[in-house]
Amino acid sequence: MNPLKSAIKLFDVTQTDSPPVRVVAVGDCNTITANPHQGTVADGLSQALRKLGVNVQLVNLSGGMRTTREGLAHLKDYPEPADIAVVNFGLVDSWSTSIPRLYVHYYPDTVVRKRIRKLVKFVKRRLRSGIGRRLVPFGRVVSVPEYVANVSAIVQLLKARNSEVQVFLWGTVPVTDRPFRNPDIIEYNAALQQVATDQGVHYVDSATVVAGLNPEDRFIDGTHLSPAAVALIGEYVTRACYGDADRSVGAQMRRAV
Repeated sequence: MNPLKSAIKLFDVTQTDSPPVRVVAVGDCNTITANPHQGTVADGLSQALRKLGVNVQLVNLSGGMRTTREGLAHLKDYPEPADIAVVNFGLVDSWSTSIPRLYVHYYPDTVVRKRIRKLVKFVKRRLRSGIGRRLVPFGRVVSVPEYVANVSAIVQLLKARNSEVQVFLWGTVPVTDRPFRNPDIIEYNAALQQVATDQGVHYVDSATVVAGLNPEDRFIDGTHLSPAAVALIGEYVTRACYGDADRSVGAQMRRAV
């Protein structure tokens, strides 16, 4: 593996008149939220950088219930380059549902799409029974091959806009409210790590980073990360940019904070 390129010209905190570090976050409900009790990795990273005196300009291109499909579409609509990018998907992509091809995108969203989505969800809920599963297709919202293709396209787009961008693909922390989902989440995390290796960017093993917290302290509800958890992930990414974290691209960053 190639060593991480030095980012000193971007992140030299001794230069008080330096331009802001442009942080772009792309993800789902663990990257953006309207819940004041929840933490997001975008905020955790911004706070950790500001503690070092970094002038941060955060752009959050995330949304609740989003998959890599929406993430890629939103990033295409935002043409500005990033210096640091944090990307996470998997909670929704890996969700098993009836008729997975029947999907109404959350971005760009419209009143019509919201109404159609409500109807689709109503129908799908009634197809979850054993009989329903025998009558209609059942599978992940986004298959692993499509997930890999979408994340790869996100990374390539970020690199095309700034060849020096530091991209961090951070894995989804296995949930505690619906543990039956964790094998799927772990599978998608493995796919995310492989994309990091193939694309020469960072993979953050978030479950290891937050392992020092009690399981009940990692989440506010068993799925959505707590402020304490996102602070650890944000601090870890900051250390990877500045100092003592594992600096090899595509590596599992396993040393806990």
